[in-house]
Formats: sequence, structure tokens, C-alpha cells
Amino acid sequence: MKYLIVSVVVNLLYILCLPLHGQKLSPQAQAAIDRLSPAQRAKALKEAGLVSSQPKGSESSLTALPFSRNRENGTNEKANPDISKQDPVLILSELESSLRLALEQEKQNLSDAEKGLSSSAFFQVGKGYNDRIYDMEKLLAEIKSAKINLLRDKVLQVQVTPEKKIFPFGYDFFNESIQRLNQASITSIPSNYNVGPGDYLGIELFGQENAGYSVMIGQNGMIQFPGIGPLNAFEKGGSFQNLKNLIKEKVRVHLGEGVQVSVSMEQVRQIKVFLAGEFKQPGVRLLSATSTIIEALLQSGGLNEYGSLRKVTLKRKGRPDTIYDFYSLLINGDNPAIDSLLEGDVVFLPRVDSRVTLKGEIARPAIYELGNSNSLKDVIRLAGGFGSRAYPSEIRLFRMDEYGHKSLKSLSIPSDEGFKIQNGDIIQVGSSTDFAKTAIKLTGEVDHLGEYEWNKNTTLSDVISNKFIFKENADLNYALIRRLDDNGNVKILSFSPNDLFAVSQGSQNFPLHQKDKIIILSKFNSATRERVIRPLLRELSFAAEPAVGSNVVSINGEVHFPGDYPKTLGMKATDLIIAAGGMKESAYSLVAEISRVKVDLNNSQAEAYIEHILLDALQTKDSLKVLLEPGDVLSVRKIPAWQEDRVVVLSGEIKFPGKYTISKNEKLGEVFRRAGGLTNEAFPHGAVFTREVLISREEEQKQKLVQQLESDIASLSLSPTAEESSRKANSVAQSLLNRLKTSKSAGRLVIDLNLQLQKPEESQITLRNGDKIHVPIFPSEVSVLGEVQFPTSHLHDPKLSTDNYINLSGGFSQNADEKRIFVVKANGAVLTNKGNGWFDNQQSDKIIQLGDVIVVPLNLQKGKWLETLTSSTQIIYQLAVAAAAVNSF
Repeated sequence: MKYLIVSVVVNLLYILCLPLHGQKLSPQAQAAIDRLSPAQRAKALKEAGLVSSQPKGSESSLTALPFSRNRENGTNEKANPDISKQDPVLILSELESSLRLALEQEKQNLSDAEKGLSSSAFFQVGKGYNDRIYDMEKLLAEIKSAKINLLRDKVLQVQVTPEKKIFPFGYDFFNESIQRLNQASITSIPSNYNVGPGDYLGIELFGQENAGYSVMIGQNGMIQFPGIGPLNAFEKGGSFQNLKNLIKEKVRVHLGEGVQVSVSMEQVRQIKVFLAGEFKQPGVRLLSATSTIIEALLQSGGLNEYGSLRKVTLKRKGRPDTIYDFYSLLINGDNPAIDSLLEGDVVFLPRVDSRVTLKGEIARPAIYELGNSNSLKDVIRLAGGFGSRAYPSEIRLFRMDEYGHKSLKSLSIPSDEGFKIQNGDIIQVGSSTDFAKTAIKLTGEVDHLGEYEWNKNTTLSDVISNKFIFKENADLNYALIRRLDDNGNVKILSFSPNDLFAVSQGSQNFPLHQKDKIIILSKFNSATRERVIRPLLRELSFAAEPAVGSNVVSINGEVHFPGDYPKTLGMKATDLIIAAGGMKESAYSLVAEISRVKVDLNNSQAEAYIEHILLDALQTKDSLKVLLEPGDVLSVRKIPAWQEDRVVVLSGEIKFPGKYTISKNEKLGEVFRRAGGLTNEAFPHGAVFTREVLISREEEQKQKLVQQLESDIASLSLSPTAEESSRKANSVAQSLLNRLKTSKSAGRLVIDLNLQLQKPEESQITLRNGDKIHVPIFPSEVSVLGEVQFPTSHLHDPKLSTDNYINLSGGFSQNADEKRIFVVKANGAVLTNKGNGWFDNQQSDKIIQLGDVIVVPLNLQKGKWLETLTSSTQIIYQLAVAAAAVNSF
């Protein structure tokens, strides 16, 4: 996700800062960029072309940018949080807000730049603005798409909760406690601890004599006691308590009754213990001599999940093996009577014999090792019993047979509590339902969703008591009730909340059944309505009867929500129209049709046929009372020649520019007469006529050209020649390809507006919905673009030829293709010297007219792909000219 944000920031920086380095970012964009980590921010700025790579220790040019925060404003760069810890949706929203503000400003700048400039002069400035506006709109669409995908992923994460992974019981206790035990810290010495060579004793004398000694038990078992002499540590036995008694006795004999003594264990010797079996790191361990088998497990380096915690074995030379069950410690907290380990002891962790998996509504879901008692009751007690929402009557047991096939058995407590559990069994404890069996559920467009109390006297008005429970977008004309009958079949009822609140409630206030589900639909959102109704239709489809069908009816045509709806008892045509949100203003209410599938069940060879029932009018009582049958389709027709959206836009030098609603097949001249005609400064020869369908066609052709150009560039790259001209041509072709991809199709239709207005009305262009006509101000210049020394505009002079205008721009550049010069006329037409030979014509000086643009293309390496590249440059220049002419809309 952080790479997506960085990519968006790169594009934002490129659009906002690269073309105009003096421009500042908005506070929202600044905040989003500040969230990037230093490395990510530097990468984004570098990719956007705003900073360059610098050696270590040099001052970054980041601080020189107008939007960057340097040390002078007190911002601590380390305080900027990592973008991976931020909400991506929030960051994208801030970027979107910043980009929208910049887009509005850019459009305003474009409008300001147009004022006072002719179309040809404005072309040089407007081309850059239009390109930036197009890039901004494209990036806005990408941000919106990314936000939708992020929100969809969040919804899926909430709706789909992955099942929690089950681990073997008890292993985390030992594996996570390995580092917590500090063997150098001795808090107490057990009274039965057996001393041995290497133990250090602390002896303190006080009373008539004060002294302190630290002595060690030697390898021969002797203690060198100053002032008393050598003592045999094992004279009275090997325990620590016996040794303390011996030292006290010797002090009393040799030093008198007035001397008291205190004996403590300063440092315990280390012993070698062997760990074998299912340990992660089996082998020899040096442990404190006071260690027990529990400390050995804690300092083992981790237990393998296949080790048995119920059969941990202590092997000691000269005595039988001792087996410990650590489940009693982990489950009940019982501390087993465990002796300290001795030198040479072996702690063996055998492999587990049999296990069972418990999950669902259980206190401790885990994998448990079976013991001697393996009944269902014992195993559930082993896992801590049932959870708070467990349903003991719904226990599922999955078991593998000898052939590897899984079988399912349903168990219940207490009837099956003695059932014997086997190795590999999986026990799933079900949960109680969230829905009370004696409740009414209210859902949909209401403020207080949830369950309501039900009893035998509960009616619809008890749950829907007033209109204040509904949301503003609730449909108060059509609502549904889902009901289960005694046989478990779904039944759908409908009612009108408005009728429920009427003075005479009549049949609307009917009794409710337990577990009824009241559904209030949305009045305006068709997707929400369809999402709620779809599950009901699916349930009804399962109850379909042969040759009758399911209780589903359909409506199409001029209604607000066409589609399928549940057929309720006694449903009429008017009920279906109300369910569909009512008729549109374009509905033809004088006639409608019901299509019905009929089958003659009395004939064994009968075939299904469709019967059409013609309704005279949808506003008469007889037609509205027609009862519907399962599978009926009601068609509401459209008023002939009805057109809801038929608008054209006139702009520029027109007396009354604006949007005009047109009738079917209305001509160009009629609309211009309604708009007052052209102004005195209008330039009809440069009129720009754009049409939506042409934009789509241009996009298709442009994509084909892009694919062809990409193929040609790939062929050129694989060419064995390594000449400098080929590499240069490849670079130029790549630049033109990128330009072509980002160019915006104008959908321009080349017309002669003067000629169109002079033609008879029946011969004029027929306007269509969405057409746009822009009439520019009368120009006074001719522009020269492309490979000339100084691309610029010149005042029109009828005496000047094409070559004259090119010479006024400094002549051809080194890369100019003098044989492929073309002219983009003010009306959008493109003329070349190929085919018409207008360069050779002696009247060529008359071809260059007001508002024309002379284009000198590149002279690239000759090859098969040159024609494609030339076409690309012509399209780019033509689209740029069209964009400059229609900049006002």
C-alpha cells in the first residue's frame, strides 16, 4: 500500500510542481507529503524530477523547494510518522482534495489566459494548461478508483473473519517462558537439597567473635574452615540441612557457646543434564544443581509440538523412570512433588501418542493430548468446559476412517457425554443463535435496527409505532415482511407504512408471527433495494411449483426500479408498480402489457406458451385490479418520441451562448436562430463542432495507433544497427508515444459554419444530444509550430506564403522534415503537400489564412515505422489545436 501512496505523490508532484516550479502545494498535499518517511519522500521527489541524486554529505535540494519544510520553520523530520502506519484512505482523500483545488485554479488560470488573446496566440499558452488539466483529471480518477478498492478490501476484512488457528495446548507456556528464567538468581534452597563438590557456602560468625567466610566444598567433600580445620561435608548426610547442623555443632565445640553462626548457600554448583526426545535443541545442558525438571523444560530452547507433555520422563541411574503429567500443572495449577536434578540425569520428552482438536464455543480451543480417560465429557473438561455462548446440543465430531475418508457424527451433552474419543478426532462445539426465537426483527432504512419483543397479541403497529423511526430516504409506500410458516417455507408479505399511519388502518395493521423480519426499503437507491430483495427472491425460487413457477413477478420499462419482486397474496398490477417505485414521467399510461407463461396440464403433449394481456390504461380501476400470477411480467411502455436528455451547448462569439434543449432531428440553423446568431467579432471559419460519439471513435483509432507505434519502436530497438541516428529516432519516437497516450481526444467534426447556416434547413447538420459548438473570436495571426528555430505566431499577411512564415520563425531546424510540412486549418482540416501538391501550386500563398497553424514535423530515420510516427505527430498537433480552440468548455 505504501508504494501506491508514493506513486500517487510522485504523479501529484509531477503535475503540480514540475511544469511550474514556483507553485506551492496546498496544506492538504503538504500534509500528505510530510507523512512520507525521509527515504520515501526523497524517492518521490527524485522520481518526480524535483531533486537530483547527490553524494552523501551534500545539502539536499529538497529544502530549496517552495513546498518543503526546512529547519528554519522548526519541523523535526524524525517526527514525521511512517506512511505505512497511516490510514491510506485518509491520505488519498487529502491528495484528492488538494488536487481538486489545484484543478479549479488551473481552469481559472486557463480562462484568464484566454481573455484578450486570439485563438492562434492562445494556442501556445493554452496547450500547456489543457495538458495539465487532463493529467489532473486522469490522476483524480485513479485516486478515486484506489479509494474504492481500499474501502472494498476493508469491508471484506470486516465481513470475512478468518478462522483462528488452533495450536497444541501448553507449548506456548514453555516456549515463551524460556528467556524469563534467570538461572543465576537463587531465591531459596530446598531443605532436601544434596550438597556436592563445587557448592559455595557463606558462613557468618557473630557474638563473642565476628567473622565472615566464603568456602567451597572440595572434590573430596572437605570444607576448609578457618580456625576449626577441615570438615567432611557428608559426615551427617548429604543434605544442605544436615550440613548446616554439622557446622553449627563444630562452631559450638571449637569456639564456645558465645559464638553464633549463620550458614547460607552463596553459589550452587552446575550439573550436566541430558535432554532427549522432541526438543527443538536436544543435547547436554549445564543447569544449577537446584534445578528441577520444570527448569530443564524452561531452559531447553523450546519444545517440539509433537512432544508429549503428559509423559515427560526423568531417567536416573539406579532407580526406575519417573513419569510426570504436566497437564495437572497447566490446567489445575497442581505443583507436582519434583526432586532436584542430579549429575547425569536424562530428561526424555517422548512423542505424543494421540491427540484431539477442540474448537468452536469452547473455553480453551486447542489441540489436546489424550490421557487414560477419553470420554467426550472428560475431553471437554480438559479444554476448560463450554464457552458462554456454547450450544451443547450441537457438537460435531469429524473422524477419519482407515481409508482416509472423513465422517461426521452429531453429539449432544449430556446424552453422549460417555462417547469415546479417538486419536485425530476434531470436535466442533456450536454456538447459540443470535436471533431470539420469540422476537421480531426490524431492519433496513430505520434508525433503531434490531429485535423487538413478541407475544401473541403483537401487531405491526406495535413495532412500527410512528413515522419518526424511519430514515429520510425510507420508502413509505412499499415495505416487506419475511415470514416462515409452520413447514419452514418462506412467505413474503407487503404493506404500506403510509397506510399504516392512516386514520383507518384497515388490514395494514395485521398480527405478527414470531421470527418475522420487517424490511424497510430505500426510496432512492436502486442498488440497496436490489441487495435486500435478492435473497428473498432466491428463497422463493427454491419453493417453485412445477408448471407454476416461483412466487416472483417482474416489471420493466418506465418505472423507477425495474426488476423482479416477490409476489404477495392478492397482488395486483398497481401493487407491482408501487413496489417498483412508481412510474416515470415518460411512462405511457394509456396502455400496458402483461406477459404470462401458460401450460395446459390436461394435455400430456402440451407445450408452454406465452399469453399477452393488454391493459387498456394503467390509471383505470379495472386495469389496476388485474391479479398477477407467478412469473408474470408487466411492461410499462415509453411515450413515443420522448427524450429526457437532448441538450446542445453553444459557446464563444454567439449573442446568447448557453445550453439549448433541442427537439428530435432539429437542425443547426434553427438552434443558431434561437441563440440570436453570431456576434460581429465571430470567426465562423474556425468554429469547433464536437460530438460525443466521435470522441469514442477517436479514442479507438488512437489506441490502435499507439499499439502500432509501440510495435514499431520494439522492432527498431531490436534492429542490429547501432547508429546514432537510430538511437535518436528511438528516443524521439518514445517521446511522441508518451505524448500520444496522454493526448485528449476532442471528437471534432470539421464543418464550414457559414456554409451550414446558408444551406437550406433540410440540408443542414442534424444535432444530437451532447453536441458542442464553439465559435472563436476573429483571429489576426498565423502560428508556426514544430521543427523551426523559433516556434511562434505572426500577424496574417495575405502576401506571405508558407515558406515566408517559416522563414519569419527562423527557418528550419536541423531535424526538420521539409517534405512533410502540413497545415492545420482553423476549421480543423489538415492539408499536406502529398496528394494535393499545394506546395507546388502557384496559389499556395492563398492557402494560408487567418487562424491556420503551420506544422513542421521531425525528420526521423527512414523505415517502415515512419508513416506511423508521422501520423502520430499530426494527431498530436491536431488535438492540441482543437483543445486550444475549445478551451472555454
